[in-house]
Amino acid sequence: NGATQGSATDSTRGVVFDWTDADRFIEWQVVAGANDFTRFRYFSFRGAQGTQHPNTTAVLGDLTFAVTLRDGSGVVSQINVGAYGGGIEEPYQRGSGWHNEMETVRMRVADFANNGVGIDLTNIVAVRFDVGPSFGSSKGRIVVDDLMLTSDLSPNSFAILEPTQARPSFAGSTVAGSRVLVRLYGGGGLDLSPGNLTISVAGTPLTAAQIPTPATQVGGETWVIIAPGPKPDGCYDLSASLITPSGISATEPQSLCYSDTASHAFDRVLAIDQTNSMNYDGTTGLASTAKMDAAKAAAKFFVDLSNPVDRIGVISFQRRDQDGNGTVVDPDELAEPKFSMVTAGEGGSDQHPAARAAVDSISPDTSPGFTGPETSIGAGLVEARDMLTSGGVAGHTPNIVLLTDGLENYAPYWSKAGPGGPLRPSFETGSVRVDTVGVGQDADDLLLQDVADITGGEFRHLNEGSGSFFLLSRLADYYKAVDEEVRGEQRFFYAEGIPTATIPIHDKPRHVGYIDVEPSLDWMTVAFHSNEDNAVSVELWPPGASAPIPITPPTVTLRTDPKHSVYRIRTPAAGRWLYLVTVNKPSAEFFAVASALTSVTAKVGPRQLTRRPGDYLMPLRVWIADRRSVRGATVTGYVRRPDGVKTPVALRDDGLSMDGAANDGVYGLGYPATIPGGYFVHLEAAGTSNKGVPFTRYLSTSFVLPGERKRPEQPGEGGHSPKGCEMALANGSASCYLTGTYDLREGARTWLEIINPTGHDLLVYAYFFDANERPQQCVYTPMSANDLWEISVSDLDLRADHGVAKIISFAKSRDPALGVVGNQRIWFRKLQGTSETGLHPIQSRLLTEDLARMIEPNFRECKKVDQR
Repeated sequence: NGATQGSATDSTRGVVFDWTDADRFIEWQVVAGANDFTRFRYFSFRGAQGTQHPNTTAVLGDLTFAVTLRDGSGVVSQINVGAYGGGIEEPYQRGSGWHNEMETVRMRVADFANNGVGIDLTNIVAVRFDVGPSFGSSKGRIVVDDLMLTSDLSPNSFAILEPTQARPSFAGSTVAGSRVLVRLYGGGGLDLSPGNLTISVAGTPLTAAQIPTPATQVGGETWVIIAPGPKPDGCYDLSASLITPSGISATEPQSLCYSDTASHAFDRVLAIDQTNSMNYDGTTGLASTAKMDAAKAAAKFFVDLSNPVDRIGVISFQRRDQDGNGTVVDPDELAEPKFSMVTAGEGGSDQHPAARAAVDSISPDTSPGFTGPETSIGAGLVEARDMLTSGGVAGHTPNIVLLTDGLENYAPYWSKAGPGGPLRPSFETGSVRVDTVGVGQDADDLLLQDVADITGGEFRHLNEGSGSFFLLSRLADYYKAVDEEVRGEQRFFYAEGIPTATIPIHDKPRHVGYIDVEPSLDWMTVAFHSNEDNAVSVELWPPGASAPIPITPPTVTLRTDPKHSVYRIRTPAAGRWLYLVTVNKPSAEFFAVASALTSVTAKVGPRQLTRRPGDYLMPLRVWIADRRSVRGATVTGYVRRPDGVKTPVALRDDGLSMDGAANDGVYGLGYPATIPGGYFVHLEAAGTSNKGVPFTRYLSTSFVLPGERKRPEQPGEGGHSPKGCEMALANGSASCYLTGTYDLREGARTWLEIINPTGHDLLVYAYFFDANERPQQCVYTPMSANDLWEISVSDLDLRADHGVAKIISFAKSRDPALGVVGNQRIWFRKLQGTSETGLHPIQSRLLTEDLARMIEPNFRECKKVDQR
């Protein structure tokens, strides 16, 4: 067969095996001493389909199966080979012979840590191929040889890790250059010290003055901060070479890009999840528009951050039967354009208002036409990329910003095989940057982080919960950070809250805040945002001015919305600017932010999470440079853990804190993490530049610890009732939905008594209506197993003295909500007597109807009370 024996004298062989409609596996033991897979970048093997075998000819398509690694503790991580180019290719159909058309499948070792199972890649004891219907192709025959661990680097190899041609770095404009991090990797024994290393741009070696931070060892890499200076618009080659041994060099063509701010154009598409779960609070399972409202407000803010030369488009994704034929076949029934890509424009050609209106029109289809999953993140990515392909402009930088609150549960999938997928390989080799944000506890953080990482984007997880007071503001802040990142701007000012200082103007107090602007800026962006419409009005005043800055496009522009205002200012005056705030809604949230391309650059290093026995270690690194490394700065902030707790952090430049060498301008900290889920990092770098000018820079990043359990279904998605309210006790005595009457009588007190007879923790809500179904009040409380909740109806200040009570129980965790029992009890003081009437269990299938008809439209808020 050409594999186990090629000829009578053949002394080497591969392995051949087949399977037919049943799951099978073949496993190799890893020899002792070779268990640390983290020393390598790739696991690879050569494989081919058996040429004339009936299991091959019966399918005549790509062959897929799973590769599984197992560590010494028995933890396994599995990846389908279909994620790397579609699987083992269909062979050429031969009339005779057994020639095996071998191909190499390479799988990044680090990808096995992205499955969220917590595998220890330093102690792999076995490699297994899982085949069969549960793992890919239901039948097949495969030839395998050459299982290897490689780094694609020989002992004297040399590579540029960042920037690359696929992921270039912004290096400045014709007016001012920016500082750029160059990350290098050298094979064993290569000398990458500053005296042996030459960095060149467009074929010209950089001088010592153009290298603020010479080569410094950071982790297993060499970092160099370069400042090539201003150049004409375009992208330039970056190369690095060693003096000894001679002939060792690496080049990344077109990896340093220059563009003036006014002409640095982007093609940007907002991809917004509009599935029904976006109208539910993931922590309670109750209806809430908080996520959808925040998504739309942040998207409109991002629209107004677009320059006139940028092109903007909007798409949404939700699986729904638009044409009513009972199927979802048309791709537009998975994702659809909401605003076709156009030039943002200015003045008479201004398209910003139309784009904002399109964003406002996005709303979940509450009747998708079927019961089942709705979230196809892949369809959203494809629709957005198609819009960039059809509506983009050559020379513009393509960018997708994707927001979702859930797991991908419908094809095309990101890394799994299936119709239209996997998408990962095409995005990895493409040129589209994708920035992602996951909202709430159900978002697939690992997937979203992977999408961002391989496309050069940023990822954020907002773990405040969908009902958080801070959600809208935090999301808007992240979208502003994305705009800064792609434009190469530094955030040099940020303030939360209405300024406390006031000055009287026309006998009316105005709140005043101050922004210190550094000298010699080419452009500056200043933005203000509140979480409520028309909560504030803001004026921006230049240093020493007697009036607000006049709007004089194109040098000074202003775009506004009821929640925000965005200024773009050419060559802003150095000094203290002030902003005057008139407050219309004192309880509203508010933040002010300013950014620009500055001479002092501070940036966060790449995510390089590592596994240790018992926990993970996240190296937090920040590099700071202007014309030289900036030393003596303070870098402090906090890490917000998945449980919401903020832990303070301080990064050091001492050569002992995962930072590189001491006093090299690279600041670091090894942050230990143990709780699975998304982490958010906020940092502030403050110091004095090499010109003696004080500075502050505001930085952020996120990372995800594998292992967080995600529930398979979200509240509200696919027509399901919220949070497991599907089951009742078999005898009908308990239900997740009870209804009955209440009666308030003179000289008597009325209670509702609710009992949780289940073995599970529940959240129990009580909704009160009058006799005409007009809403009155809602209260809720958590109930442990076998708890009693006595609701004193007499103390609720209900408008009507009689009416209807509806009691709904929700699961607090993944456990099903089996339900509650209850009754009304009235105690008559004079008669010293009590009457009782039961609350009636209602079939859970009616709950969805009543939620949509009576409860969700009328109760946006519910008061938490203690049990009595």
